[in-house]
Order: sequence, then structure tokens, then C-alpha cells
Amino acid sequence: VTGESAKREGEGWRLPFVAHLFRRNEGRHVFRLALSKMLLFQGLLKIKSFDADAQKLYEERARLVFRNLELFAEHRGHRLEARLVGTDSVWREIPSTDKDGRAEASLWFSDEEIAKATQQVMSTSGAVRVEVRLVDRPMTAPVSALLPLVNLNGVTVISDIDDTVKVTEVFKGHARVIENTFLRKFRAVDGMADLYREWASHYGASFEFVSKSPPELHEPLRDFLQEEGFPLSAVHLCSLFTPERSVFKERRISSLLEEFPERQFVLVGDSGEHDPEIYANIARRFPERVVKVIIRQVSEQRRVDPKVFEGIDPEKWQVFVEPQEVTLELPQAPAQAMALEIPVFASEFFGSVPEALNSLVRAAPSVGLSG
Repeated sequence: VTGESAKREGEGWRLPFVAHLFRRNEGRHVFRLALSKMLLFQGLLKIKSFDADAQKLYEERARLVFRNLELFAEHRGHRLEARLVGTDSVWREIPSTDKDGRAEASLWFSDEEIAKATQQVMSTSGAVRVEVRLVDRPMTAPVSALLPLVNLNGVTVISDIDDTVKVTEVFKGHARVIENTFLRKFRAVDGMADLYREWASHYGASFEFVSKSPPELHEPLRDFLQEEGFPLSAVHLCSLFTPERSVFKERRISSLLEEFPERQFVLVGDSGEHDPEIYANIARRFPERVVKVIIRQVSEQRRVDPKVFEGIDPEKWQVFVEPQEVTLELPQAPAQAMALEIPVFASEFFGSVPEALNSLVRAAPSVGLSG
């Protein structure tokens, strides 16, 4: 299950999420793993042998990709149901799976239900957990996802992942990307988690990660962001096989601005590919909504041409090498800014342990419906 940001709607909240049904992945795809290792890694990349850690990562991550490439698998028509964890809400049936095992759902819950649910995850910053199960297998353990609650007003940071917060080295070519993605533990760009946590604290910012990384890697990317201490956020990824990959990022970011018309946005990316051009276009289309574009320069050879931002106020864009260089001047959020816009009765439900949410997120079971 993957959750998107929940949105205020009437006297409650709209919770969008996607459930995806797979066969169990452990021990499967042995032939594909061996063939891919021989042709791609040993043949193309000239990596003749893997150490134990690289072999383990390769098998884990490649299996996530291969499970979506089952030519004769048929997952259509499986009935699913969902509920909000920490409340007395009943299981509600959601749309059945399509042929790829995917089911999109959007459920509405009242303020009172949301208040109780936030107490379940001890969240003062706003997050709830939705769990999903198969209707015909009610005794099977459900799977779940955390959804951040995003108020109608405030600041949202939309961030790229590769080479913005995670070292992928896309600018060094496909071979390096494949190696860093499948054979190495993900590494954070130094200082970026601290910067984002500072913005969450000072400005009450919410976060959305928008990346062209494939959705098959959602689970390891989610785990990476949690382990490195990035604020809880929705993660939007792009299929490798969609004909719209070239326009995915601009369209998804634009849709987020349209979904939250009263919020302001900060766009953070890097100079490795096309983030400067994409973000500049969005800033020109939404000049009152985009308060700043911030670009990480990944190398001396990948400098940003200032002409990309021609016509945009110089105070509204910045290129940096080290996160400590970044400046963001916004009205500081009042102490209660991170509280949810829900009635006073909800306050009795909120926990008070500062690190509770991050601890629970790290300890949560892997999300992803299997059967």
C-alpha cells in the first residue's frame, strides 16, 4: 500500500491511497536474477563478481522489479477492503484490483475519526495509518501505509530524490545509476535531511517527493527516507514503461499545486538532469504560488545556466553546493502551526513524545499487499 497526502474536505479528511497485489516474492525469479546478472552486470557493466552485501541488495531490489514483469500473471478482480487504524471504523470495500493487481482508493473520514487515528501513531504533526486486506481472506494480516495530513494552507516542499537527497550520480551515466541503485546501500546527500527537518520545524512545511525513479523501488526508497530522518512525506514515482516519462515530473508537480490551491510551494532539485528547466517553467506558470526554486549543483561540469531563470525574480531561485548555503525566508510558523485543523475535542487524543512518529515509522512493517 502506498499513501498520498490526505486533504481537508468539509468536516473531515480525504485519504487517497493505492493497493497493489503481488505474489509472495521470497525465493522467486531465480532464472531472471541469474540472466540479468550475467548480461547486465557482468556483460555491460563488467562487474564480474558481487560481494555478499551487493548480492543481497541485488536480489532484494531486482525481485521488486521482476514481480511487475510477470507476463502471464492475472490479478484482476480481487476484492479489497480498508479501514482507518486506531478507530472504530468498519472495514470498507474499495475498488477491486485491475489486471496488474492495482486498486486506487479514496476514503473520507470525519474529524473525530482522524483525531483518534493520530493518537494511535502518537502524531502531533499529523499522520494516520490506513490498512488494507483481501475480502476473501479476512484472517490474513493486513498491510498498511502512513498518510501525512496536509492542511489547506501552509508551505509544501516538493523535492526530487536522485542526486537531490540521495546520491545516485545520474550525471555519470546509466552504468553508475544501475550500480548505485542495485548494488549499493542508498546514501543520503549530506545535510539535506537536517535542512528539511529545519523547514518542517520553523515553517510547518509539509513534503512531497516527486521522482522519475520507478514505483517498483518505492519500498526501499521509503525505508531510506525514514532511516535517514527525512520528514514523513508522500512519494510520487514514475513507471519505466509509460510514454509520458518525459513530462511526468512537470505534470505531477502541477497537479499538486492544483490540488492544494491555497498553499505555497518550494521546489528543490538538482543540476544533474532537467530540474532547473522544469522548475523554472512551473515558477513562471504559478508565480504567486512558487516562493522559491532551489537547485543543488551536483558537479562543476553540471553548472546551471542563469538564463534558465530569465524573467524570474533572482530572490526566488538559488543554486547551492552545500545545504548550509541555502536561504529560505518565509514567515516563521507559530508554535501551533503543525497542529491539525480539527475541532478542540481532538486535543485530548494527541501524544506528546517528540520522536514517537519517526520511531513508529521506522518500526512499521513493510507495506505492500501480497498473496
